[in-house]
Amino acid sequence: MRNGETGKPFELKPPHLKEVRADSTKLLSILKSLGVTQLELLMVVDPSGSNSSGKHLASVRLADDGAGRPAIAFDTNDEGARVLRKMTSDNLPSNDGTSRHLAIMLDNQVMTLPRVLATISLRGMISGNYSKEEAQLIVDVLRTGPLPFKLKAEPDTEIVVAPKP
Repeated sequence: MRNGETGKPFELKPPHLKEVRADSTKLLSILKSLGVTQLELLMVVDPSGSNSSGKHLASVRLADDGAGRPAIAFDTNDEGARVLRKMTSDNLPSNDGTSRHLAIMLDNQVMTLPRVLATISLRGMISGNYSKEEAQLIVDVLRTGPLPFKLKAEPDTEIVVAPKP
């Protein structure tokens, strides 16, 4: 879940979570009490292999969205164009204005959650309220791709240097 106005992800903490689990009709009043007036939810969709991946990217770069804001521009290879064309055309905004989002994920973590506004194939742009630093971080992560291994929370070895007496 994330706050639809700020784009900041959030979780319901134990007292609220327990309350919602007991009575789901309380969710709206709890969200209002937390200052959340627009809610966005991430849903897991179609694990059948129709997802795009880093292997479909030909290039990624920092760009300008046309209104002077930082954005992420990308090019895909032919396979990526086919996958993105299907995925985005199936998720265009509906006639009532409801839009869908496409999660950009790395190592099972959502990097960004842009709204699908048009069909994308060979070229696309991810725009929003990104700072230049946020957009550059997304570019760098997409260029690097997933790590070939999982990072541990704790180091295997730690060296401590004692101060001189």
